[in-house]
Amino acid sequence: MGLCFSATRKVCDISLITDIEDIRHDGYNYTDGVGNCSDELADLCAKALGNNTASPSAVQIRMGGYKGVLSVHPRLVSTQVSVRPSMRKFASDSIELGVMKISTHSHAHLNRQAISLLSHLGVPDEVFVRMMTIQIENIKNIERHIHRLDDSKHEARKLYKSSELPILQMLKAGFAREHILRNVLKCIECQLLQDLKYRARIQVNDGAFLMGIADEFSVLKPGEIYCAVHPPGGKRRVITGQCTIFRNPCLHPGSSLSLYFLDVDNPVFSGDIQLATAVDHDKFSPQFWLGRQPTNVVVFSTQPGERNLPNKLSGGDLDGDFFTVLWDPELQIEGPEEPMDYTPVDPIEIPEEQDSVDVEDICEFFVEFMKSDVLGLVSHIHEAKSDELDPSHPYCLELALLASNAVDFTKTGVPVKIPMHLQNNIAPDFQREDGYISPKVLGQLFRLIEPPPEYSPISGSQHIDIRLRIQKVPALYLQDAGKAKHAYDIELEGLMRRHSMCEAELWAGVSISGDRKKRRERDSAVRGPVKEAMEALRRTYRNHARRFVKAQPGDEDMKKWAIAAYQVTHEVERTAQYVNIHNESRRGSTPGSTYGGEGLHEEQDAEVPRRQLISFPWVWAIELCHAVTDDIIKEKEEEDDAALLQGQVEDV
Repeated sequence: MGLCFSATRKVCDISLITDIEDIRHDGYNYTDGVGNCSDELADLCAKALGNNTASPSAVQIRMGGYKGVLSVHPRLVSTQVSVRPSMRKFASDSIELGVMKISTHSHAHLNRQAISLLSHLGVPDEVFVRMMTIQIENIKNIERHIHRLDDSKHEARKLYKSSELPILQMLKAGFAREHILRNVLKCIECQLLQDLKYRARIQVNDGAFLMGIADEFSVLKPGEIYCAVHPPGGKRRVITGQCTIFRNPCLHPGSSLSLYFLDVDNPVFSGDIQLATAVDHDKFSPQFWLGRQPTNVVVFSTQPGERNLPNKLSGGDLDGDFFTVLWDPELQIEGPEEPMDYTPVDPIEIPEEQDSVDVEDICEFFVEFMKSDVLGLVSHIHEAKSDELDPSHPYCLELALLASNAVDFTKTGVPVKIPMHLQNNIAPDFQREDGYISPKVLGQLFRLIEPPPEYSPISGSQHIDIRLRIQKVPALYLQDAGKAKHAYDIELEGLMRRHSMCEAELWAGVSISGDRKKRRERDSAVRGPVKEAMEALRRTYRNHARRFVKAQPGDEDMKKWAIAAYQVTHEVERTAQYVNIHNESRRGSTPGSTYGGEGLHEEQDAEVPRRQLISFPWVWAIELCHAVTDDIIKEKEEEDDAALLQGQVEDV
């Protein structure tokens, strides 16, 4: 059922579908959910997702009744794919391929679950404290070291790339004092500090978060992995030696394991913690792979072993699961513990007298799912019990099993009930304000950031860039920009009210205010409907400005319109003359904007003063950057010409 609701982008129809067998040993499926495709098809998948430069080694797909991952295979061409029985969920005649994700490089991040287990398994608490302290300092100095934002290892890089503002271009153009830019940076800083304090989301530079695939040529020995990473702007690197690998959620002490081989022919197995290694091999050379080596994926062995590695990692498989691989020597664990058996409970069967699942069954399952979706609650209790007791305490192991069953609930239909003896009565300070002060690592990390991070916008008078203020703009442009700003502000305030976000949050692409318990919901909104609404808003007003400029005889320069937008926003006299004429009160302002947006609802259209919104001109941020940098270049050329002329005169 869930397969039909997966969000995919159409790629193409498949020309040839070949069935290949799953690789199984001792009841375990080593290729669960993974097939193959050509590098050409993988590139088409990337382009379907809007990435024209990526060369992915694997793609997560949906195709008719098939779901899972297709990893690039050197022997396939064009739109050929190979699929396995484990990928087939139901019969379908459709040959249309849809893509969900592609394999990319992402830095590894720790979280509370991983840190708790790593600490329990021998990583000193001081390691986490030191890592977090360094990141706090980097984040708090984000404005001072803003040039480092383009570094792929910077903690804020992903967030600044998600911003609606071209931050680096604005800085290079000399707009560092603009309030909108400084407020956006403050939002990013606050988001990162909140992630550190409330989630212990510590970035690990010597690590990666990668999609898992299978070793199709069975060259990796049991417990070995192949991992090559290629970060943006960096060089491809094959990781070798000891690694720690885990998959979220990781609650059982054996859900994290260390990989290191002392003797590849006789690996030492210690339950979930195995001694193995990340290796290189001739079968992963560019000659064998015709140039497209597996990159930004983690390749797991398919040779017979005690148990396949992904299954040991919280019962993972290869149908789209991502794994955190750490080669940082300080994050390698000690001390073996027995692995957890992640064999799922037997699913609920359809009664013999019933031929198939009907709508009533689906409705009943959906209601039961809403009542029994307790994974978050189980994880929360486990976090508290692990701090109060120990991750290896029987109560915590029981909770880990319940969490595993909760993950499988959508597949098995068997609901999870939390017994009374596991109900949580006390909580540590990092979970609850009135909780006990935790002496363990999560408590130490939580208290590193005090007071709790909150966003506070830049106060004081607005900075006005003199380079844009002195530009002469026709009154016709100012009039149109003033009217457009009035409509834009109405629509932006509608978004602010609807999503309980401030102007800077919308432009930064982060949500930092409101109830922390609803953080996941807000983050999903920022990535989905909020981002789409902001893109639509910017597109609407850019299109309007483009049409206006084209309508002016002999004028094709968008920079002039952008400067007009800046002046009616930031110059008090021009704001009063061209914008406030439309803003006498909420009453009477247009609920539905004439520019194509929704605007405010009438019940929100009360008699209150309009907020001073300042983001409007930055819809044309690139044009404003060009407006000032082109002038600088022009002035430099004029200075050079004058110097050259002066030299010629002196020669005469």
